[in-house]
Amino acid sequence: MPGVLGGLDLAPIAIAISLVAAAIAVVHHASIRSDADRAAEAGWILDVVLALHAAVYVWVTLGIHASPGTLTPNPIPFTELAATFEYWFTRWIPEYGLTQVPPQVAVVAGNFLLLAPFAAVAPLRWTALSSGWRVVVAAAVVAGTDEILQGVLGRGRNLSFDDVLVQVLGAVAIYGMTTGALRARERRLAEVGSKTA
Repeated sequence: MPGVLGGLDLAPIAIAISLVAAAIAVVHHASIRSDADRAAEAGWILDVVLALHAAVYVWVTLGIHASPGTLTPNPIPFTELAATFEYWFTRWIPEYGLTQVPPQVAVVAGNFLLLAPFAAVAPLRWTALSSGWRVVVAAAVVAGTDEILQGVLGRGRNLSFDDVLVQVLGAVAIYGMTTGALRARERRLAEVGSKTA
């Protein structure tokens, strides 16, 4: 099975690497925003991070085969999420406590982080994604298309609206955090510049 090596699940490691690369790219981009020439030269770094994220995303969602699934979607949003968290709180925690996380919850967390690098880096690279609602639409298109492909290509997963919703919510959260941090930095730099002028 791709994604597992010697009993070690590589999907979380791949997602973590993608997240770290995105964080480094955002910090680097923030450090050169005031210098237009350097920012233009550094565009390739954002391209590399986006390509890395695309490879990780496709590998994690389409490259790892799960148990047999169907093309029957659950039409009611949050049904699967509610069942997952109900199981966690009513059955898992009483037996195992908070020292372990059930696999279903780990999958939800992974879905939440899957589009985070895209939501953090793509708006810095493409002005067409410079607003929050455009990031939401792009994330929904990517996650929805991927979810359909998982079923069509027989990757052994059920079509899940909840997976799409969680990925979009994760993208929105990371976009908001990244944009807020960058704007706060710009305000601080503007204040420092006005005091020294």
